Amino acid sequence: MMPPGGSGPGPFGPPAPPSGPPGGYGVGLPPGIEPDGGEFDGGGAPTDPLAWVSLALGAVGLVTAFCCWPLMFAVALAGIVTGIIALVQNRSDPRRHGGRGLAIIGIVLSVLAPLSYVLLVVLFGVLSFLPAMLP
Repeated sequence: MMPPGGSGPGPFGPPAPPSGPPGGYGVGLPPGIEPDGGEFDGGGAPTDPLAWVSLALGAVGLVTAFCCWPLMFAVALAGIVTGIIALVQNRSDPRRHGGRGLAIIGIVLSVLAPLSYVLLVVLFGVLSFLPAMLP
């Protein structure tokens, strides 16, 4: 039973002392990071800007496949080239050039853009001849 005023050990004994790292941070820090702001030596490499460019060009190429196809081919080709360059840089020095996944996604989107355009042209071509083939 607690005495009047609300302080005291309570029915379960005295309160537990605060836990956590020293300094009152309240949360445990990952291994390698010091509370004083030291560097974490196990982190990933910074993302290569060419990987982002490849991703952006792949997305733009996929969107332009349905409206302005000459631009789509140029954008898709640029997306493939920048993605391959980003992958080569990542393979040569992975500690300085990150973004391997972004570059791969950019290449895939850049390849899908012309393929979707060709599929669209074939589909509309088949559909335009379909009424003539029906009796």
